[in-house]
Amino acid sequence: MFEKTALANGMRVVTATLPHTRSVSVIVLVRAGSRYEHDSEAGIAHVFEHMLLKGSTDFPSAQIVSESIEGVGGSMNASTDKEIVDYWCRVAQPHYAVAMELLADIFLNPLLEHEELKREQGVILEELRMYHDDPRSWVSILSDQICWPGHPLGRDIGGSPETVQSITPEMIHDYRGRMYSPANTVLAVAGNITHEQVVNDAERLYGAWTNGAPAGYLPWNENGAEPVAIGEARESVEQMSMLLSFPGLSMFDEDRYAQGLLNTVLGEGMSSRLFLEVREKRGLAYSVGSYPRHHLDTGIFTIYGGVDPDNAADALRCIMEQVGGLHEPVPETELRKAKEFTKGHLLLGLESTQSVAGWGGVRELLHGELITPDEAVARIEAVTADDIQRVAGRIFSANAAKLAVIGPRDLSQELLPLVTD
Repeated sequence: MFEKTALANGMRVVTATLPHTRSVSVIVLVRAGSRYEHDSEAGIAHVFEHMLLKGSTDFPSAQIVSESIEGVGGSMNASTDKEIVDYWCRVAQPHYAVAMELLADIFLNPLLEHEELKREQGVILEELRMYHDDPRSWVSILSDQICWPGHPLGRDIGGSPETVQSITPEMIHDYRGRMYSPANTVLAVAGNITHEQVVNDAERLYGAWTNGAPAGYLPWNENGAEPVAIGEARESVEQMSMLLSFPGLSMFDEDRYAQGLLNTVLGEGMSSRLFLEVREKRGLAYSVGSYPRHHLDTGIFTIYGGVDPDNAADALRCIMEQVGGLHEPVPETELRKAKEFTKGHLLLGLESTQSVAGWGGVRELLHGELITPDEAVARIEAVTADDIQRVAGRIFSANAAKLAVIGPRDLSQELLPLVTD
């Protein structure tokens, strides 16, 4: 499915030619997320992402940028995560050149105007307030704080109001020079387009771009696991939002496919153990499930739930019963169902050109490995019940449990013993 070419300056181009499609998706991905920031500049990756959409030499305002894509029926956006920033356009195939030209110009020739920076800082402060006011969003930030204490991974991706307001034009230019370089960037394109054409266009648009080697990141070193709980009381809410996290696996861990199936069995979908037991059988929650998160050198496995505070203890006991059940082999019928569910979700998630481009771009940028969906399916099929049981033993240690809750009253310390006994 994928072809790859490295330009002379070190930028990598990944394509997937999909002749049956009528759209083309173009994504520029940079290994420059929030974990690469210094404490004093927390949030600058996100601020800079916003600034690139505010105008460039050939597209000199945010309105012109957006209208250039929306005017041909396309869509565009950008996002910042802990280890990656991406900028994307999705257009009908005849407008492929518009997407390529626009992304290259905002990426290489941004205006980065001082007055625009001040306005955008105000916008981002409102964004931070929005996430703080949403208990389901804020509890995730609290969880990260206790999973990676004192480390960039434990910070809010958006930074804090204080650090966002302190960012200057000089800091923006320094950050750009430090993190945005050809060797740190992947251009991923998927759709009814050839690899040769994309490479030729990339050479024309990005070939003269040069910059130094990108800065590295602060590794995560576990300083001894211990159970921790954090909570926040809010009179404005009635339901308690709860996240229970355990140390997970990095994106390079050989057990990550086994962990994915463990997650499917435990908490993904309406036929998972958590959904059937906590919600369907006992009626203790409307929302309950689990998910893994992989980073370059670490990861977490998280179980979430939204519960009535009066039912929180019972819900947590039920969750821990299901966690304990994974220390026994998963029955063959359940394992087969989990594999089919996981494979189906993977393949259905690759129905659009944007998802295909994202698949190839992220794997090249972070994993350094361009596997195809068929290869991923083969790795899922190779997982055994013994593998899942072994991975459960690696993940679910009571001494490493991290509990974050937000509700009408703070029950964090009261509930912590239920996950450590």
